[in-house]
Amino acid sequence: MKNITIAALEGCTLCSALIEELKVRGVIFNVVYAEQDPSLCDSIEALVQTNHYPIVIIKREDKIDAYYVTSRSTELGTRYLPSEVTVHAFASVHSLLSAI
Repeated sequence: MKNITIAALEGCTLCSALIEELKVRGVIFNVVYAEQDPSLCDSIEALVQTNHYPIVIIKREDKIDAYYVTSRSTELGTRYLPSEVTVHAFASVHSLLSAI
């Protein structure tokens, strides 16, 4: 079983597009808005080593996968971090959605 959390910003069009598409697909997830819980979102940013939103965190039994959208071409791709965290950076919400 996986636990999905979306870290989002209020008014962020990419965040809204991701959330709406996940709802359409019937995916069960939690949303945390940076403006409402800044300390949690700061922790997520530190875990993933980015401040680009939206950030999708998928917790599985033995690992964490993180996905986010960035406009920086140098960040695109997959990084493996300590503590069983794998980070995937995409250029678009559509690409991110196809990966989760």
